[in-house]
Amino acid sequence: MPPQLEQLKEEAHGTTFAQYAMGYLREHRKANGEPLAEQTVEKYRQYLRDHLIPALGVYRMDEITESLLRETIDSMDVSGDGAGASIRWHVATLMRAMFAEASTKKVKGAGEPLIGSNPAINIRVEKPLADIADADVSHEELDMLYAAIAGAARPRHLSGWGALSEARGGVRTAT
Repeated sequence: MPPQLEQLKEEAHGTTFAQYAMGYLREHRKANGEPLAEQTVEKYRQYLRDHLIPALGVYRMDEITESLLRETIDSMDVSGDGAGASIRWHVATLMRAMFAEASTKKVKGAGEPLIGSNPAINIRVEKPLADIADADVSHEELDMLYAAIAGAARPRHLSGWGALSEARGGVRTAT
């Protein structure tokens, strides 16, 4: 093996997560080759600064394991009402993308990826349904809402109304 190639591999081997993350922000592109929007880069920078670099920053990329990544994601605060779930999902998504690239994209000049396998490939976080709290609606509130829009055509199949009413204790019919 040529000495220059050996030196590049040695340098890549010593790359920490923090070093890789900063390079990822500078060099990562959308699938179509365009640069990321500045707002996206700022969000990624915030996720890295607040969550990933404090937990992973000092580790070499080839030292990071699936269990360390799971521990990092599991340690993120999500309250009983779901606050923090969206950030946790976005952080996990960014983490998976970074490790996918590190395990597939060839390091410049070295001819092979930075890491041999992707430790984040099996990390999954449930995506929150919405960033708003669930509404607790009574039959009376549904009736008021229906009365307020009585002029509008009500679908025969009662799509959302029937399901919501059924979940509340029984199917209600229109009066």
